[in-house]
Amino acid sequence: MLLVACAAPETARAQSGGIAATPLVISSPGNGDGVVTFEKILDSADRHYPPIIGALQQQAIREGEQLAAEGGFDLKAKGKWDYNPFGFYKYGTMDLSVEQPTTLWGTRFFAGWRSGLGKFPSYKLEYETNDFGEVRGGFMTPLWRNGPIDRERADLRQAEMGVEMARYEIDEKRLAVLRLAGEKYWEFVAAAQKLLIARELLRIAEERDAGILERVKQGDLAEIEHTDNQRAILSRREKLIASGRKFQKAAIALSLYWRDGKGEPVTPSLTILPPDFPEPRLPAEDVEKLVIPEALKARPEIRRIELERDRMAVELKFADNQFAPSIDVYGEASKDMGPGSPTRDPAEFNVGLMVEAPIPFRKARGKIEVAEAKLSKLEQELRFARDGVAAEVRDAWSALTMAKARVNVARETRVVAHQLEEAERTSFNLGNSHLLIVNIREEQAAAASEQVVDAELDFYRAQTFWQAATGRMLIGRPPPVR
Repeated sequence: MLLVACAAPETARAQSGGIAATPLVISSPGNGDGVVTFEKILDSADRHYPPIIGALQQQAIREGEQLAAEGGFDLKAKGKWDYNPFGFYKYGTMDLSVEQPTTLWGTRFFAGWRSGLGKFPSYKLEYETNDFGEVRGGFMTPLWRNGPIDRERADLRQAEMGVEMARYEIDEKRLAVLRLAGEKYWEFVAAAQKLLIARELLRIAEERDAGILERVKQGDLAEIEHTDNQRAILSRREKLIASGRKFQKAAIALSLYWRDGKGEPVTPSLTILPPDFPEPRLPAEDVEKLVIPEALKARPEIRRIELERDRMAVELKFADNQFAPSIDVYGEASKDMGPGSPTRDPAEFNVGLMVEAPIPFRKARGKIEVAEAKLSKLEQELRFARDGVAAEVRDAWSALTMAKARVNVARETRVVAHQLEEAERTSFNLGNSHLLIVNIREEQAAAASEQVVDAELDFYRAQTFWQAATGRMLIGRPPPVR
């Protein structure tokens, strides 16, 4: 439940017209009560925000893709059996083998056993074996196409890069969420400040109402002055209700990021006065020479696109290799076992060369063109992403400096507005002014205080943007665990 009309402790108004600040307490079921901070909001969002938790599954997806790519080097077992029961010659064969692909220049090793059964015709004598069959083993190594790289090794390398990419894809999501959580936190603090300003403005009108009524009874003031104060009270009550609604809206928005240990949203409630914004300070850094190069290294989307480009470079390398003719060298040793023809007793070793080359090479040329086009596209995306990061950092710095200047002017305006407010109130008490003018001065002073809140909100929004644009919002923050 949101508490926006609870009694607040009396606070002294500073000479500048500000409201004395005490901590804002957030109720968090399961965590106990405590002062909320910007970092606590970010930590809560980082650990429990559902879209971030969902994004963590991208890591599982990429790891699954890597496992599938590693399956290209699994040991493969094959078996074949056939039998010819009809005809003059009745015969059959049984053939069992295993094959092991490797990353050693695409070399494949194989081993097997086969057995010929029955009586073979003269034109199929190569299927005959001794009684215990024939064992064999060998290798096949590509010398050109599929030697430096083949489909299996390309897939594996791309999958390994994909696992690394997943971390940056998750960090992209985290950075966007953390920036939004930070903005909602500062909007919540600003809404609480404005709620207190409205409450204080109403208190002033209510507390002087009895005094005005007494002066009217004594004939010191006209009845219309009391009526005008009643109008001010009603108007300020309406403003307090509107401020309470804005506070509730900001609290509900913040609850999406402020969660308990079970990940359930916690709607914050105002139980005592909120804190002031921290004192705005500009970082003393060289934006062009230090901050932008740092941001280009820290921003996850830059690294993600670089990895995507590297993956496509692997694809282009594979496509280039497929343009070469297939020249494979192979060797096989075999030995028949058991009783049988003495001509099959000696061990045999065969070596050979296999050559294959589609003359037009249209498939290979097409693959190369596709890979080159995609690589060029990624290069431009990377260039634009770098330009975008640099522009965001410059924009964030501009927003920070302008917001800081606005804070300074707004604070000076608040001081002057409250000086006029106090002077007009004193003049009214001496009988030299009218309540209408006092109300105007009070509302001007309240508006000046709200302008300070708006200026400070703009500064801390800009600071949140600065932390996100530079990538510092993720630095030192451990990644969530899925």
